[in-house]
Amino acid sequence: MSIKNLTIQNIHFVWIILFSCFTIGLFSNQSVQAAQVANINIINGNNYEQAIDVAFSSPFQNGFTFKRHYNSQSTIDSTIGFGWSHNYDMVLTPNFMNSSYLLKIKGMSGRGYYFGDYDLDGTFDSYFQDNSTIIQDGGNNYIWTREDGTVYKFNDTGVLLSITDKNSNI
Repeated sequence: MSIKNLTIQNIHFVWIILFSCFTIGLFSNQSVQAAQVANINIINGNNYEQAIDVAFSSPFQNGFTFKRHYNSQSTIDSTIGFGWSHNYDMVLTPNFMNSSYLLKIKGMSGRGYYFGDYDLDGTFDSYFQDNSTIIQDGGNNYIWTREDGTVYKFNDTGVLLSITDKNSNI
């Protein structure tokens, strides 16, 4: 079969076979890494880039860094443009999926972190083995404590208010 004779059905079939092989792990990690050319994933076409614009030492645990991220498949129009986010552009979504038991945080790179309080103990536990929790303080603020000791404080509408490192530097 020549490239000129490829039909949409053939291309779709090849795509299904390749996707299935990746899904069940028939290709080695080197093959999967080869599918990532520069910052573009040739399997799904996503372009993901990140860059540090400002960095300097400070009392904060890892100093001060302003890092921006671009994800071509993002549907978010952030403060720095469509598809862009930065490491202080975090948002908590209370009542995620219209449930008072679920929370979602859009993290620094645009990744979603999901939490649930199904036992109604007031602690929202992380899904996906993140080992972090969220509680609400007396002022209805959400306090997200990460495994490394970093604490993120969001107001009741989900706006990031502060970041505190494990040494209590804000």
